[in-house]
Amino acid sequence: MSVHHLQIHSKNSPAYGCRDNRHYLKAHGIRFAGKPLGRPKKVTEENRETLKRLKAQRQEEYLQRIPIEGKFGQGKDGYRLNYIRAKRADTSVAWINSWNINNGLRSPNYSFTGTPPARFSARIAPQLVGMGLLEAIDEADIEALEDPGGSDGDGISGRIRLVTDAETGQTRVGRFGWKASQPSVKQQVSAALNTDIGVMTSIHDMPDCGAQQSGCGASGAELADQYLDTLSAYISLLGVSARRDLSDPVALQGEAVFNSTGCAACHIPTF
Repeated sequence: MSVHHLQIHSKNSPAYGCRDNRHYLKAHGIRFAGKPLGRPKKVTEENRETLKRLKAQRQEEYLQRIPIEGKFGQGKDGYRLNYIRAKRADTSVAWINSWNINNGLRSPNYSFTGTPPARFSARIAPQLVGMGLLEAIDEADIEALEDPGGSDGDGISGRIRLVTDAETGQTRVGRFGWKASQPSVKQQVSAALNTDIGVMTSIHDMPDCGAQQSGCGASGAELADQYLDTLSAYISLLGVSARRDLSDPVALQGEAVFNSTGCAACHIPTF
């Protein structure tokens, strides 16, 4: 009888390599692919080759992380103004250099080296709260709202995105992720694990090599289904904060404007 052990390692940014995170990974049999904390070990004749091999291994794993996070990920080892910088091959270096504060809201000011782009925008990670409530909406109710040709005469048209369910192979309504590319919270979580941090599951069991390379790693699930189910349940159960100031005149006026201007025709208040 032979026993096979699966070695899993995390290719996260060094910014996530705090002591608590490392303890958690070690307790779950996952090796953190980054520099060890504390002072570097003193090089001796006995450990010289071992330290050299570990350094080469860290460098190789760092290069594997670049296609996952891109140039932005390379600079993500700290968080403060004028520190995180991103660059594409066809653009200048861009970063946030200051904030404007107006009525308690902050808006960033971006700086560029070289020629600033004619147009640019910042991406903000989508909200996670309420995902389970959105998934609870019946697909038939969403399909009933589709009006691709604007046939009802209200001046608003819209169509649903149909995607292939990675688990069943059936065609379903896409509703999660950028451009509604995933039909369920579970598949969105699995896709994010794969493309964001390089962890493969039974749903997405091929490594995301990016556009610049192929054959970047072996296939096969690294995260057990029970943990994927647990994480998906956690995301689904993140609740929406209770509504405040139900009788506030300004809030009620905003609600009235929202409805009178036709916003509710797309952003359905209730299901």
